[in-house]
Amino acid sequence: MVDNKNNHYVPEFYLRYWANKLTNKVWVYSKVQKSSCKKPNPSELHVRRVCSEDYLYWIGNDPAIEIWAGKNVETICGEVFKKINNKDKLDEKSVLFAKAFLALSIARHPSLKNSSEKILRAASPETIPINPLAQKLRKHFELKLAELNQLNLQILCIPDEINTTFITSDVPFFIFPIRKETTPSENEEIFQDRNYYWFPISPKRIGFLSEKEHTAFYEDITDFARIQNINIEFYMMANDILVATNSESFESFKDIFAESAS
Repeated sequence: MVDNKNNHYVPEFYLRYWANKLTNKVWVYSKVQKSSCKKPNPSELHVRRVCSEDYLYWIGNDPAIEIWAGKNVETICGEVFKKINNKDKLDEKSVLFAKAFLALSIARHPSLKNSSEKILRAASPETIPINPLAQKLRKHFELKLAELNQLNLQILCIPDEINTTFITSDVPFFIFPIRKETTPSENEEIFQDRNYYWFPISPKRIGFLSEKEHTAFYEDITDFARIQNINIEFYMMANDILVATNSESFESFKDIFAESAS
């Protein structure tokens, strides 16, 4: 029987895109780790040890949610991500599962487990369900996927000759809110908030979801400053862990790191 006790909230198949192919290790930086710690920062860690917790999605002794996520979402997403990295043409199902990766990332983060348990404990301390994150994960995933499926997907690609990459983190996405005017009139402006989503697919690919229909599904991004600004957003969104292909990828954040460690 497969041991499902170590549950990744950022999947191993995904982290391997940032990993050394021989060692399966990624470069990791901890935002909260102080310089006085004995372990170097950044450091190399095996993907098995990154962005995971034991029994995160278990309900009592039942690992069914972890098994469901692996079989019905992650396995198919893994095949879709291979196509994206090859710049293959994607059918509607493949586009849906690219969005499903993002929906699952949003629905299952352990920070939701902590916040939901606090809310339930305050409301009814005697009747807290076992692992409310796992119990509601499929419902939250399905609701989020339905919302994301209304948006259009574009993949921005860093050409191989451009010597920079996207980083990722323990929160492998960021949300960019847009305030859009919907019903202008002479005396007032009515606005409606929209969210656009960014999520790295590999060090050289990033997904972008918006209302705009893109003429080119794959589009190269060569503006170094723009790539760095995107990476800064991932730094700001991360709870703690940043992931990159090499230690040099963190150099552009050294001033931010110094501020956060002080």
